[in-house]
Amino acid sequence: SSGSWASNAEAKVHLIVLDSGMSIDLSNVGSSEWRPRSHQEWMDLWSTPWREEHSLSQEILLRTIACEMKRDAILIFQTLFAQNSRTGLAPPMTQQEIELHDKRVLFLKRLFLCLAVCRLTYCVDENSKSTQPWPYPLASALCHGSRILFRINGAPWSDFLNLLLHGDCAAHDWETSGVPK
Repeated sequence: SSGSWASNAEAKVHLIVLDSGMSIDLSNVGSSEWRPRSHQEWMDLWSTPWREEHSLSQEILLRTIACEMKRDAILIFQTLFAQNSRTGLAPPMTQQEIELHDKRVLFLKRLFLCLAVCRLTYCVDENSKSTQPWPYPLASALCHGSRILFRINGAPWSDFLNLLLHGDCAAHDWETSGVPK
């Protein structure tokens, strides 16, 4: 087909915001909203709709949070799949820069797969052992400076890092070679 896969795909995802009944509509992945084409559209996407007065109204606050979470999902989508973009907004890169970019994107894809498959959870109380499933888009867990702690059971930490960094559990010997370049 001549179009990108996103133009033919439609995600049917509605997320409830803070038990309020308000939902985030993440459908129409192929729509123009998901594919910014101008510098101004990118600036709008990176900006925040938050204003201090939003905290005075629960409804406005929830709409602001929903907008932020949708923007998070769009930014992560663009980060992971921008190589398919035909907008020409990306700066020219050397072959080495392209290879480094691709490695970083593959790391992020592996990280998101790990968070999705292993199921990201959170706790309400500090240092609590009681956790709950993360109820929001995974993109929101990484887009606002959140801290994610990994607990690895039954596998060496080096295998986990190798998988994230290289896609191969045995790609690097951390003990003999130290931190990879």
